[in-house]
Amino acid sequence: MNDLDWLADDSDPAVEEREFTALQRVHGVNGYREGVDAGRQVAMQEGFNQGFDATFERALKRGSELGAAAARRCLDAVANKDKS
Repeated sequence: MNDLDWLADDSDPAVEEREFTALQRVHGVNGYREGVDAGRQVAMQEGFNQGFDATFERALKRGSELGAAAARRCLDAVANKDKS
């Protein structure tokens, strides 16, 4: 065989089959891991979105209530100071 002939087929089919099987296994495992990771990220994002949606309205309302109460206290303090 000519060493420059890189197209020559002098490989052992059994070796090729083992290499192919090993490559399939490696890529299959890597693909599985990537799929699990992608699924985990999607599930986490969906959970965050649901939690955010569930609490946003309540937090906004509570923040408004606390702000209004603080404003009333401030106005009462100013009014009481003016009476003294």
